Amino acid sequence: FDEANRDRQRGDLLLQLSPLDTLTTSLTYSIRQDDYTHSFLGLQKDDSWAAGIDVTWTPHERLSMSASYVREEHLAQLRSKYRATAELDNPTYDWVARNSDAIDTFGAGVNATLIPRVLDLGLNWNFSYALWRMEAFNPLTPTPAAASTTAVNFPAIEDTLNRLEAFLRYHFWKNWTAKLQYVFESFQKTDFRTDHLLPSEGTSNIFLGNDLKNYDAHILAFTIGY
Repeated sequence: FDEANRDRQRGDLLLQLSPLDTLTTSLTYSIRQDDYTHSFLGLQKDDSWAAGIDVTWTPHERLSMSASYVREEHLAQLRSKYRATAELDNPTYDWVARNSDAIDTFGAGVNATLIPRVLDLGLNWNFSYALWRMEAFNPLTPTPAAASTTAVNFPAIEDTLNRLEAFLRYHFWKNWTAKLQYVFESFQKTDFRTDHLLPSEGTSNIFLGNDLKNYDAHILAFTIGY
């Protein structure tokens, strides 16, 4: 019913260029197409693609810098049936939703050797912006028509994730290292489904099992590595 008999086609490409001894560029591209050929209702199609670039520059043996960008898009199609009290199987009440997710991720980093074979420093930053949209339509004109049987588009959903990391790594004995790390994360979203909902009262019940909250997080970690 939901994900039966999936036909998948997928391709991945990685190209690495080194025009200079100190400069390396990686290009990636991937594409995937999933068709659920016997799903009259539920998920019928789920396609995605992603393309990215990663550049690393090493001006000195003790210093390297990098920057990256990735674009991802996910496209899915679902077909659903609206069941009214007197219209349990009205084919004109079917509706189709086409969901699209677009995610842009930016990154940058610096890694430096402060004391050769003793102390390393790292700084990394990543920022992601995601935008979700849904377009809905009725393949057939609803008859008899009603507001509840006519498909409409949902408002867009946006979210951002910002992550900053800094660490010191100490090589204290042979292959052993000690690492002190600080991470700051910030997540913000705009979601029409949950932004203005109040707690349920009386006979009203609202299930918010997937209500991701905005947050700022400070993480301090100490690890031993071999």
